Amino acid sequence: MKKIIFIALILVFLFGCTEQNQQAQNKTGDENTMTNDLQNTVENGDLIKAHYTGTLDDGTQFDSSVGGNPLEFIVGAGNMIAGFDKGVVGMKLNEEKNIHIPASEAYGEENPAAIVDFNKQEFIDNGMEPIIGGQVRAGNGAAGTITAIDGNKVTVNFNHALAGKALNFKIKIVSIQKK
Repeated sequence: MKKIIFIALILVFLFGCTEQNQQAQNKTGDENTMTNDLQNTVENGDLIKAHYTGTLDDGTQFDSSVGGNPLEFIVGAGNMIAGFDKGVVGMKLNEEKNIHIPASEAYGEENPAAIVDFNKQEFIDNGMEPIIGGQVRAGNGAAGTITAIDGNKVTVNFNHALAGKALNFKIKIVSIQKK
């Protein structure tokens, strides 16, 4: 009888240890999953690579990395438009996401002071015949686009081409290097 009780105690002990080991393994597995999730989740300071396609609200595509090299940048370093930087935070490796960025978090609102009228003769004196859509550089290096020609007046817009526009991006994270 003592032998049966002893064997029963051993079985209870073994079963209890096995259950505790299983619980410990499950806990460790959960912690590993959480660690992997954090390692595969974009945070400020991470160096990431992402493929993207950018469109305007009317569906016009203005840029894409698909079929080429992914965009590489440090999240939160200020090298991207604010809305794009914010939009990738929390994304996971290989996740795809669509984001909408208002103009204020993209290239800003159009600045009327950056639309300047010039005398057409200034262009001619510099060996250039102005045409609408033509690209010019100001003496300070600013790039502009000729938007209108009215007699002797040439209007150049020095705003970014996407200023004043909301942007839409389809983004896929293809690489995350933790800070």
